[in-house]
Amino acid sequence: MGGRRAFCLACAVLCVLSFEMMPVTPAERGPYVVAEFREHMVDTSRGRDLDALVLFPTFDGETQVPEQGFPLIVFNNGFLLRGDLYRSYGEHFASHGFVVVLPTYRMSLFDLDHSTLALDLHYTIDSCVALDADLDSALYGLVNESLIGTCGHSLGGKLAFLEAAGDERVTAIAALDPVDGGGPGAEDPILYPSVAPELMPVIEAPVLLVGAELGSITYFLTPCAPLAENYQQFYAAANPLAIEITQFGVGHGQ
Repeated sequence: MGGRRAFCLACAVLCVLSFEMMPVTPAERGPYVVAEFREHMVDTSRGRDLDALVLFPTFDGETQVPEQGFPLIVFNNGFLLRGDLYRSYGEHFASHGFVVVLPTYRMSLFDLDHSTLALDLHYTIDSCVALDADLDSALYGLVNESLIGTCGHSLGGKLAFLEAAGDERVTAIAALDPVDGGGPGAEDPILYPSVAPELMPVIEAPVLLVGAELGSITYFLTPCAPLAENYQQFYAAANPLAIEITQFGVGHGQ
């Protein structure tokens, strides 16, 4: 996940979130120094847990925290990947004044439940809101709870939409080559709920979709992003405001 693609997504997300822009261009690293910590989040009510890398802006005498805090972005990992792999995006966002959470969701080839993963995302947001109110947390007073964005790559992009469909706190969505399906044989509507077109009408948050031109090409048994389940299907069913960008010459994992 290189710096150029991080810039492209950062530029669009900065605009979609309607956050007050810093006096620099999105192509450049922002004025904030990025700090980080790791958080182990445990949802005892469901017996689920996850680890998250949290990146946040730090400041000096010339840079103050906005009165309402910084926007929050939860960036969801792709299938069988780790949140740390998307660090370049998180650091770029944080340098521009965003609190960014990169969770690593617990999943495997034999234990994959999109509905459960969406609840993990919901719990991640709840946990960040709780940390914002915790005097002992590094996030105390930093999160603007009225500006929450969900992002993600591949399966993580789908999760961003699933959360937005049931959580009015989500005010913007940005997805990198999201995939709606669950793979061959994944037809259970409870485990693998379809987002497009079924849930798109209830999602009113602005949407950004960045798709890979070569994502639908079959290299092994099945394409990573089949045409019937790719970013174009999300865009076709989206409410305004929706932006669709195709990156030419790149594949799903690029």
